[in-house]
Amino acid sequence: MKPVYNTKSGLPPWRPSLYDGETTCQLAYEALAAGGSYAKVAVAIGVCKETVFGWIKKYPEFSDAVKIGLAVAESQWEEPEFHPDMNPVRYRMNMQNRFGWRDKIDSEITGKDGGPIQFKSAEEMSDDELASIIAAGDQSKPKE
Repeated sequence: MKPVYNTKSGLPPWRPSLYDGETTCQLAYEALAAGGSYAKVAVAIGVCKETVFGWIKKYPEFSDAVKIGLAVAESQWEEPEFHPDMNPVRYRMNMQNRFGWRDKIDSEITGKDGGPIQFKSAEEMSDDELASIIAAGDQSKPKE
């Protein structure tokens, strides 16, 4: 089987960089804006995904093109017409994996009346206070 080389240059994968500025940015943007993934970007340019990630870090204009392409893709995926037959579970997983969607859970612990939590060390407690804490713990244990 003949190895698959970049269709644009015909060069093997260990060749010098194919990054050429505006054209590369445009290819990345178009691949993502069409709803594609980083793999689609890599295939469109003819490099591996690791190279795409390296270019994102190295070239600010490439990073911007990728971010804008992802924003366009996300806005398309948010429209039900873009994925009419996809079940809700698969849609949610797609959005989490592709665009980093997460459930936001806010939790807050407060003390009495919403104030700060008051701490008291065992050294500061009386024997009666310690005994009541121990008794409360004993009552919460299951009976054998």
